[in-house]
This record gives sequence, C-alpha cells and structure tokens, in this order.
Amino acid sequence: VVQFEGVKSIQQVFKALRYYFSNMEISISERLGHITRVATAKVDGELVVTMRRAVFLKLHRPQFAVSEAALQDLYEDVMLKTVRSIQGATYSLSSPDLAARKSGHSRKPAKKRKATYLVRKEEKDALQEKLLALKAELAGLRAQTLTPEEAVRAGSLLRRSIADYGTLRSVVQQQQLGIANIHSMLSPALLNQHMHPLYTRIWLKKEWGERRATLMSIRDEKLTNAYRYVSVRSRLMGSGPKRSSEERFETADGDFCCVRFDRIQFEGVKSIQQVFEALRFYLTNMEISISERLGHITVRDDYDRVKDRGFNARVISTESCGVTTETNSIAFTRMFSEENLSCGGVEEPCGVMTCDFVDEDELYPYRGSERVRKDVSGAVVLMSNRAKVGNASQDPSDKNGASAEALVVTMHRAVFIKLHRPQFAVSEVALQDLHEGIALWGDVMLQTVRSIVYATPLAESAKQLEMRAQQDTTNMEEANGSTSPNTTTDEDDSRPRETDRRRPTKKRKATYLVTKVGEAFTLFPLYSYIHLGVDDDARRRTLLSIRDFKIQNGLDFVEARSRHLDLLNPYSSVEHFVDAQGNFCCTQFDVIQFSGVRSVREVYNAAMFHFMNEEITLSERLGHITVRDFYDGDVGKFSNCRFYSADENGVKTEMSTANFVQFVEAKESPSGKPFAVLLRDNVDVDDLYPYNSSECVRRDQLGAVVLTVAEKARDTNTAEQGLENETGGGGERELVVIMRRAGYVKIHRPAFPLPELAQQGLIKGMTNWLDVMLATMRSILAISP
Repeated sequence: VVQFEGVKSIQQVFKALRYYFSNMEISISERLGHITRVATAKVDGELVVTMRRAVFLKLHRPQFAVSEAALQDLYEDVMLKTVRSIQGATYSLSSPDLAARKSGHSRKPAKKRKATYLVRKEEKDALQEKLLALKAELAGLRAQTLTPEEAVRAGSLLRRSIADYGTLRSVVQQQQLGIANIHSMLSPALLNQHMHPLYTRIWLKKEWGERRATLMSIRDEKLTNAYRYVSVRSRLMGSGPKRSSEERFETADGDFCCVRFDRIQFEGVKSIQQVFEALRFYLTNMEISISERLGHITVRDDYDRVKDRGFNARVISTESCGVTTETNSIAFTRMFSEENLSCGGVEEPCGVMTCDFVDEDELYPYRGSERVRKDVSGAVVLMSNRAKVGNASQDPSDKNGASAEALVVTMHRAVFIKLHRPQFAVSEVALQDLHEGIALWGDVMLQTVRSIVYATPLAESAKQLEMRAQQDTTNMEEANGSTSPNTTTDEDDSRPRETDRRRPTKKRKATYLVTKVGEAFTLFPLYSYIHLGVDDDARRRTLLSIRDFKIQNGLDFVEARSRHLDLLNPYSSVEHFVDAQGNFCCTQFDVIQFSGVRSVREVYNAAMFHFMNEEITLSERLGHITVRDFYDGDVGKFSNCRFYSADENGVKTEMSTANFVQFVEAKESPSGKPFAVLLRDNVDVDDLYPYNSSECVRRDQLGAVVLTVAEKARDTNTAEQGLENETGGGGERELVVIMRRAGYVKIHRPAFPLPELAQQGLIKGMTNWLDVMLATMRSILAISP
C-alpha cells in the first residue's frame, strides 16, 4: 500500500502508471542496469506485451543506523520508483514502437524510439522560433497601421525616453562613483589603527597562580567590551538573514591583516543554549576540527582552564604549504540570562564569547625564528528571537510548518587576525597560501557549530563529547598517579595557591591524542542592461556599440574605488548579503601585486588565457563540471558566452556573460605607461538562448580588472632572496604589475526547491570563480620563461 502525497489528482498517477507499462523495458534497463526486452504478439487483433521476469529478493534488517530515505530506496520496487519520479509532470503516453506494432508491420524492423526529452526539446525550439516570427510580424503590422501623426508622436516619445534614461543613468553613475570614492577614503583608516577595539595588552608570568589571576582580572572587562563593540557594529546593518564584511590589507611593517564581521542565523534550533554549547565545544576542541576539516596538522601545545569561565591555550598548526604558525590566545565565555543582565552591562539575554592574543608569555615565549606568529582578537554574541521561517516544522503532519514561527538564534561575529611578517625565509607561493587562508579557522568554527546544532539523533551532542573528553583526561591522570595543575574544578581555585607556584612536571596531552574523535548598491556600478536578439550580426553590433562605454565606466569605477589606497600593498574587501528579492550577493575589491614579471602584456596574456579556457580551469581546480555552451565575439575586443556548471552537490548553475577587453600601449596611454582593462557583465535577456530557471540556478557575474605597472624595492625576505639579504644585497628595484579587481556575484533565488546543504554550498562558493582566475594567472606566470 503506497501513498502519493501532494499530487493533483488520481488521473495524474494513473497516467504515470500507464506510462511505466508502455515503457517498462526502458525504465528497468536504465534504473537497474538489467538488459530487458519485451516480446509482442497479436491476439484477436489486440497487441499483447509479454515480459518474463522472476525475482526473489531478501534484504536483511540492517544492524546499524540507516535513514528512512535509504530504507525506502532499498525496499521500493522499480515500478514504484518510476511512478514517483514522473509524478507532477505530463508525459506523452503514445509510443512510436507501439504505434508501429499496432499498424500490422510487426515483421519490419521497428524504428529506434526517440527519447521523450529530445522530442520535447525539438517541439520547444520549434515553438520558440514560431513565437519570435509571430512577434516580429505583429510589430511590423502595428507599424504599418500607424498614421503619420502617430508615427511622429511615437518617435518623439521614444527619443524623449532615451534621453531621460541617459540622464538618469549618468546621475546614478556619478553617485555610485562618489560612494566608491568614500569607500576608498575609509579603507586606509584600518591600516592606521594602532590597535583593534577588541585588543587588550596581556602579559602572562611564569607562575601558574599569577597567570590565572591575570586572566580572571580582565574577564568581565573583556566580555563587556565584546558585547558593546558587536552591538555598535551591527546597529545600522540592514535586514536579512546573512551579512558578511571582510577587509584584508598589509601594514607598513609587512604584517598581513584581516578584519571581518558576520551575521549568521540558525533557524529551527531548540534554544540559544544549544548554539552556545556548540560554540564552547569548538573552542575546547578546535585543534581536532582544524585538523579534520582543513588537513592542517594542529596541536594544542598547552592548556590552562579555569572551569567554564575562561582558558589560555597555545595552538601550533602546520599549513598545507609547510609553514608552521603559532597562536597564544585567551578566551572567555558567559551566558547572560534575565537574572544576571546587570552584572555584564548587557541589555538582553544573550551568549557572549571573546578571545584575544597574549602579547608576552614568560613561560612560553614566541619562537619567531621557526614559526609565523598569528594573532586573533574576536567576539561572538548570540541572541534569539522568534520569526517566521521556511520549513520551520520537521513534522510531515504539520500542514502549517512552512509559515509557522520558530526560534531563530542570530550570531554576530567580529574578528581581527594578524599574520606577522615571517622572520625566516619563506617562498612567495607559501606566503600567498598563508595570506589566502588567514580566515579559514573562522569558517571551520561555523561548520563545526552547524554540524553540532543540526546533528542527527544518532550523533553525540557537543556536551556528551566534551564530557567524554574530560573523563578520558581524568582517567589518564589517575592512571599516571598525578593531577594536572592546568585544570581546576572550582571557581575559588582561580586564586594563586602555593602548589601553583612551580612549573607543572607533566604537560597536558593534546586533546586530539586524548580523544580519538554591498547591499549598498541596488545595481552594481558596472551593470548595464543588455538584451541580445536572435540575429548574430545584430548581437555583435549590440555588444560593439557599448564596448567603449563599458571599458571607460569600469576604468572610472576602479580608479575611484582605489584612489586612496596604497597600490603597492595587498588589499581585499568582501561583502556578502541577501537582497530584498532573496538573492545571494557578494561584492569584492582586490589590489594584487605580481612581482618578478616582465611586463603588463605578460600578465594580460595570462588573464586572457584564463578567460579563453575558463571552463577547463574551473573543472580542473574546483571539480565542478563546467561547459561553455556558446561562444561568439572578436578576440581582443568583445565576446559573448554561456556557462553551465554543476557543483559538488549536483546543483546546476547557468551564466550568460558579455566580455570586453582592451590593451593600451605606452605610446597611446595618457600616462606614458601601458595598461589593460578587462570587463564582464551579465546578459539580462537573450532571445536566442533564454535562461532555464526551472532546472538551473541563474548566476550573474560582473567585474572589472585594471592592470598597471609600477616599481618598488625588491623584497629580499623570501627563500630565493634570503642569501642575498644576509650578504648585504639590497636597494634594488623591480617591476611590479598591479591588478585592481572589482567584482559582483549574484546567485538568484532558485525557482525550485533546494536543500539547505546545497544552498550553503552555493553561498560558500560564490567567489570560487574569482579565486580560480587568480590561481590560473599565477600558475601561468610561474612557468613563463
């Protein structure tokens, strides 16, 4: 007895069943891989289909946890699978094979049956061509019926509309350039900050009692400052479930910094305490999460914990590039309820976590000659409210689940990260890997919290895992006949004691050894409305007519956005948000330097190689099967192409782009130096290749790349130049090609249901294509002669 829920009528299921019987050999062959044939015969003029099939199947009851969906796939018959897979769609029940057999020509070899989707595709293409022809004919007939006065009036109205549109576009463009200029003025303020608002100077002594006393003396101040800063930073943020802002830059001392602020929502959770416990679990087991999710060998070298009030830990991690980083940090957590709001100066119940780095540690000093120092200052504030969310109810019997109110926990997260300039020789490639992965620990934290909060019932909760880890640690200490002075179980133990004044004889083992377990723009400044028709020549004329404007507009925006930046230092700014239509958006601006190259032309050729082979590099570097379905244009001027891509979750995206390029030689440049401009915009309407929103998620990508040349003093703090630095070589200058890149990516809200995991994958990979471009260019330049 099988139920089909959500169908329109019994007739719909009946037609699906008939479709299966008329195509059963195809369904069985495709879905089971069994080569199945059907024998036909005539009995009293009626066609009889006979298929012999005997099956005995026994599936033993699983002795391990299996999801309901997996059991259903195992137990269901192939016929039921076929019926369920085609319910909700309309199928043609006529079969060419059956029609041929009924016509009495059974002796002749039957024609090969054409797949249904091919027949429908041909019908769709024919209807679209007919529709375009009828529209053109209708427009011509309407024009013929206009009187001379109406024709003049229509022409004047059209010219007036075009003039008004041009004026409005010019005004909007000037306003957007002004905003970009203001953004550029604000960016250097980050570089001039001597300290982050979450920073406090921390000096830890050798004695354990003094170290704990130092931690507890600043605990309340750190928690209060974290709450106040996050509250002020998020006060004027627009509405929306997700928002992220990130700035990356290099200081005058050569340190690479990242400032980030996020707002993340956890829908359908049980309580704010649940998310708070998941966050605490990550803090106490972060080396496990980092090692498992990033593949970086990470060890918590020392750990001093004062119950659940705070801790101090040193984390040493070896990155994939082979460079080892060290972090010495302190962290405090507290859950504020209605009863203790006045104790911390907070205004509403919330969970607060704050962390900061240790400036000087007399017991464990930094080893700058062997490791790269990594400083992290951060704050997390958890707040809760009830709101209407989609799929709020997990109970299938709840008919109102889609619009019901559910608890939503909002996480506001602020972080400042600094990678100190290495004091030893590091290759340029390794240094780039360190800079690009500076914020990966924050991503691991979010992934860990999500995996715990939305864990299946079979998974252990964070509290259970933490209790098990503590129990294992206690058992090991008892077996060794000693108690570690690095842990306390009573808040009063935070006071210095006589036994704490000597260095512990036994270090705590690493946890992984103990347990085996831009919303600012409605339209991006680079955007122009592009409508391409059917005729190939008309399409090319449309693109060529806007080429000069697009290139000049892109150049003006990039110049305004970077006017107050130091172009010889790396810089990056990223904003993630959800617009009013529910589309996921991301704006990005980068300043990237290419040292050791010979000319702008060399870097320009590397960028052009990426654009001409974009689908190949995306498939190779991301593992996403990407196809360039159409290409047309004039190399060196403009092009139009369409991309189809399927990510690791099987979600298909489509993108239609218009690309414009120009290389200006030194003799033609106003500055007397060569430069290049590469620009991309999305096609809004394409009559020849319309968007297929019912099957693919639309992806819009706009961007501008400006390549210029400059000179700077040669950096000798690399593996290749280390010997020269030691022998006194220096003072040399080298040519540097500067790439300024502005990008905007929009993932349109899917027109079909998409699982939460697949949506998170789309959001996480929004800027992957931009990263692939940079990686491809660097790999080409690295092997250039």
